[in-house]
Amino acid sequence: MNGMHYEQHWAHNPNDDWYSASWHFELPPSNTIVQLSLGSYDEDDDQGMADLAITHVEFLDDQGQSQQQDFPIAVNYSARQAISVNGLTRVDWQAIVSNSFARLLVNLFFWDSVN
Repeated sequence: MNGMHYEQHWAHNPNDDWYSASWHFELPPSNTIVQLSLGSYDEDDDQGMADLAITHVEFLDDQGQSQQQDFPIAVNYSARQAISVNGLTRVDWQAIVSNSFARLLVNLFFWDSVN
């Protein structure tokens, strides 16, 4: 591992509707593993929920061309909580909460190469 970056965030919604919060991180092209984790979860009632997802990445391909890829939002079955990208230049992630308070952690691990 060549290094890492981490951030902590939170989202709160005391109501029944979905509240979405999103963040992003930009970096020089780096071979990166990104991981989201739910740090803690406090439910306001028995209908509370909190979902996390990586929603967008930008990267340089093998020819040095800028590329991007979008992923499903947090409440989808196919949502991504971890991804590895060579040449990553930006990553976006989100939390969707309802009737709850959630803390989340994002880790970026930098390597010589990732798959």
